[in-house]
Amino acid sequence: MSAASNRAIYNDALRAAVVGIAAGALAFLALGPTSPFGLQVWALLTGWASFLLLGGGLDGLRKSAIHSLFGAFLALGALVFATHQPEALGVDFAVWAALGVAVTVALVTLAARLPLLGSVPASLLGYVSVLVATLPDYRAERILSPSVGNPVFGAVASLIIGALFAYAAEEIVQRLRSRVSESIAKA
Repeated sequence: MSAASNRAIYNDALRAAVVGIAAGALAFLALGPTSPFGLQVWALLTGWASFLLLGGGLDGLRKSAIHSLFGAFLALGALVFATHQPEALGVDFAVWAALGVAVTVALVTLAARLPLLGSVPASLLGYVSVLVATLPDYRAERILSPSVGNPVFGAVASLIIGALFAYAAEEIVQRLRSRVSESIAKA
């Protein structure tokens, strides 16, 4: 094997080890010490995916947070709209929910024309995370409650923390690679 091939294999193994350890730490936190705060492993990893989708680094972290919050806010809007319609009109919740989703997802798509919200997929990751976190109980008092148990808070916190862990893992990999390169150069 060539030196370049060995270096590539080493870099891949290093990245895999750091990412695996960080993802394991996220799972432990969500299922262990922070479980009362509603962190979800899938939403933590979704935040990580958003960070990667948006290019990583500090810019990817910033964009991921903005897109996640924007998507989450619109999903909450769709849920509030759907749960606050009078039943007397004889229209099923599913119809109100469909209308709310249609309008807010259209807004996600239109907002992508703005440089700050240019990634529809990243905004949809935040959007879907709130919808999934609130399943199957969409009651307004639950999704609007200012409590730690609010699933919307848990989803948003998970998205942001996941992106932060992704950024930290990226930094650790870069620093370890630099140290190894310096050691090789000195040898």
